[in-house]
Amino acid sequence: MRKIFITMLAAVAAISSFAQGNPKIAKEIKATKDFNAGKAVLDQQISTLTDEQLGQAYSELYKLALPAAKKTVEAIEAKNEAGIDYKAIATAVEMATMCDKYNAKNAKEVNIEMMAYRPHLINAANSTTDTDDKLLYSMAYINSTNLKSMAGVLAGDDPYVNLANFFASVSFYQKKDFANAAKYSKPAIADAQVSENAEQIYLSCIAQNLDTKQDTIKYIKALQELNPDKYFTQIALLYYYTGESGKVDEIVKQALAKDPNNKMAYLVRGTMLGEQKKYEEALGDYKKVVEIDPNYITGWENLGVCYTNIASDIEINHADKRTGRVLGDYLVKQKAAFDGAIEAYEKVRELDPDRKTVSNWPMQLRMLYNAIGNKAKVEEINKILGEN
Repeated sequence: MRKIFITMLAAVAAISSFAQGNPKIAKEIKATKDFNAGKAVLDQQISTLTDEQLGQAYSELYKLALPAAKKTVEAIEAKNEAGIDYKAIATAVEMATMCDKYNAKNAKEVNIEMMAYRPHLINAANSTTDTDDKLLYSMAYINSTNLKSMAGVLAGDDPYVNLANFFASVSFYQKKDFANAAKYSKPAIADAQVSENAEQIYLSCIAQNLDTKQDTIKYIKALQELNPDKYFTQIALLYYYTGESGKVDEIVKQALAKDPNNKMAYLVRGTMLGEQKKYEEALGDYKKVVEIDPNYITGWENLGVCYTNIASDIEINHADKRTGRVLGDYLVKQKAAFDGAIEAYEKVRELDPDRKTVSNWPMQLRMLYNAIGNKAKVEEINKILGEN
């Protein structure tokens, strides 16, 4: 029993010694006179050190990293490309951040000094095409934002942090780390310089793997949070295709109550009605769209599609069973539908002669002129298509 007791005491003593770490770690790092060598010394012992010892260690590492950072700043100011090593600045800033984290005695002094160095990281992240380097520079900047040792020294928000967030999001996106890309792109939307691109990265990340209805609802909520007016059409269509037609009616009514001339609200409702084959009702909404905006090509195109669907529906459902022809009042209605479709597509032709918005309008017009037997117009369209 005595021997076991002594062994246990020895183990307790070893644990106690281990927890105390190395009180001379700062001197050992300083003695290396080289940042990489000093970092290797710290890495070998880091798990045994107290926070106080870590603060001392990082303080010495910062001093070893600082000369290379200073040389890079001098090279930047002298426009000496060969002497610029942005990684040296990133390293110094990272060490300053660790001084802050572990309450080094010189943390405040160190971080005041680093304020002049940090903006260079933004230029570095912006100029490099290397994904890993872009991430290194941007994260060094982000992690050194809101340092507790700087409280009361600098007033206001960090002017470049959202640019850094954007560069980080680009890197994470390229690495297909969509969770972090979303995390950093969202605050970057606040920066006017990168707002649109940051917003698209954020939405692209949220849109990854929309496998379930809940995924789609989450994406809809992200669109609503960003800008419900800008993404009105997408929100409405997503609600519709997830089976939430009631939600579509609700947001359309809200949009029209807010602005009776909201052409997109009419366009969305017309699209929903058309999907349900309620063509006559859809027609009223599409007419309202082009009434509000006579130069809106998509509105005229949808109007043309709706009229064409009405004509086709009459052909399918009301043709005489014996002759296969549309007769009487239905023929009158079908002719009116063809005329309406032709008028709408001719307006598309007028507004979009180079087919940049609606590439297939010549084919649609040819089909319609064929349907009413206007051979001269069919030949005219054939020339446009180069088929003569």
